[in-house]
Amino acid sequence: GTVTLERPSLNLVRDAAGDWNVAEWLPRITNDSSFAKPASTPSNSAPAAAPQPYVRFDRVLFNDGRINFKRVEEKIPFALTDVTGSVEPDTPGRWRIDLEAIPTRAAVPLQQPGTIHVAAQVGGTSSRFRPVNLALTWQEGSIADLLRLARGYDFGVRGDFALAANAHADAD
Repeated sequence: GTVTLERPSLNLVRDAAGDWNVAEWLPRITNDSSFAKPASTPSNSAPAAAPQPYVRFDRVLFNDGRINFKRVEEKIPFALTDVTGSVEPDTPGRWRIDLEAIPTRAAVPLQQPGTIHVAAQVGGTSSRFRPVNLALTWQEGSIADLLRLARGYDFGVRGDFALAANAHADAD
């Protein structure tokens, strides 16, 4: 089925080796596109303890969420708010992500930060999310707020911007 998370808060942490903590909590996808199931015990071995229950979701919906970022122990002042969208298994070993969010920076007032939309198909966590097809758009943002987000300071530059980026990476 589908699970909906209202106002969730997610902390994404990148360790010194460059790995994200997502692999620790995101379920693995099995060949039948369902989430990982407990391993079965071979018939010639001793009886195993009762199988551990597992939960299977076909889709996870997010409403009004927040994503914070950390690099090792350093909390990054950049965050994504009003996160709305979905994450779901796509094909065996692949995830489909469709999220919209508003960028923000701690202690920096923004007037028109715009909206970021991410649409992606990514491999599982064991493959470091490869292969990946990613489309990112950032629309209706002001240049002043873009610079405030990036540097935490208003440089006095005015105007609006839109950004579109596409990325692809193979399994290796």
